[in-house]
Amino acid sequence: MLFSWRQRRTWMPILVPRRGGLPGLRSRLLASFEGLIVYHAARPVSVRSFYERGLLLGDRATQMIAAREIFLSGRFPELTADALEASGDRLTLNEDGQAFVSLDSRGFVDGAGHYLIYGSEHLCGIAACLSERHGRDYRQVLKELGVPTVFRMKLPLEWVNEHDLGQLVHLLHEWIPWVRRKRDAPTVDFTFRLRRALPADCVLSHIHPSRIVDPLRGMTRYEYTGTACSRRGRVQC
Repeated sequence: MLFSWRQRRTWMPILVPRRGGLPGLRSRLLASFEGLIVYHAARPVSVRSFYERGLLLGDRATQMIAAREIFLSGRFPELTADALEASGDRLTLNEDGQAFVSLDSRGFVDGAGHYLIYGSEHLCGIAACLSERHGRDYRQVLKELGVPTVFRMKLPLEWVNEHDLGQLVHLLHEWIPWVRRKRDAPTVDFTFRLRRALPADCVLSHIHPSRIVDPLRGMTRYEYTGTACSRRGRVQC
């Protein structure tokens, strides 16, 4: 059985009042569920690649290759290879060997839409550094690539690190009384840090949001008007 933050029926095994505090709740969680429904926001050029390769870990070298293909294509003669490399070296983002998924998908559209609008945080960071030097917002170029996509995935509980598992138990303990009163779980910002790739069979479905809040442009509304890929499955985020 998979636990889903937004599907109240999946809360039932942990809603029954029992003793044991946080340790007891942790034990019930691990005994009742094999995994969690989680979400990943991206702007892939190929949605199919997720169904074929799964969710891969971040790779700065791969992102630099993509940055060269975009910004050194000849379309931007003012940009040089040295400027691009310098922009990549300035970044302190640490995505190498890591991936991130969220317990709740709603924040991607209403607050953290930059993953859907601009794609890779590392690539967006490179574009931002180039903008500081040349006075043009190169981040906007990234909107021309890929399609905003929220992937619905399965995260095995045994893959959740101890820190994230402890934080999840605290979060559940906080909101169980609320859900027990037959209320839907509220929107939460809760992220799992992964240090191993999720295989393709963990990718369950996806949707393409078309109206997204852009936090990089003063929380204005961004609308995607391109062609969306076919949905796989009927489950909505």
